[in-house]
Amino acid sequence: MRRIETAAHVVYLLAGLIVVGALASLHFGPAAAQADALLRTPWIHCVLAVCLVVVGLQLLATLFRIVADRPAPRALRVAGNPDIEVTTDALASIARVAAADNDVMIERVEARVCGRSACEAVVDIEAFALVEHGVEGLAHRMQQRVDAACESYLGTPGVRVRVRFLPSKTVTVSKEVSRG
Repeated sequence: MRRIETAAHVVYLLAGLIVVGALASLHFGPAAAQADALLRTPWIHCVLAVCLVVVGLQLLATLFRIVADRPAPRALRVAGNPDIEVTTDALASIARVAAADNDVMIERVEARVCGRSACEAVVDIEAFALVEHGVEGLAHRMQQRVDAACESYLGTPGVRVRVRFLPSKTVTVSKEVSRG
């Protein structure tokens, strides 16, 4: 899907450049008479018409995205009740405290609300494992602790926890240079 979007953006930029170049050469160029004669040819009319259609479609798509875009909810509705809301910052704070361990260094905790009724949340935890073995068990224990803490805090299940360990080893390469 990304390649299609990138190709569409490239086509849009090329079409926009052609349309702007044609308009600028007609009105502001030193060779306005030659540009006018060139623009009277039928195949140039077709190229400009296609470019104008591409630019118009992209403008409509952008307008549709602006109108249809909804901001992500900043609060979780506990059990679907609109009267009880918990912010994503509070969920992230709870998850950070619950995920803390001697064998883990927490890098980032992010909570986001999902679902139409905003009654579910996803907590993403990125951490460095300070041990070399048993990382899967460590991740499972972290996930269980965060699940239990969020369920205790909210009073109902509704939080999915994802734990991701970042690479904790770096390699430094040094080279000696001598003049010889």
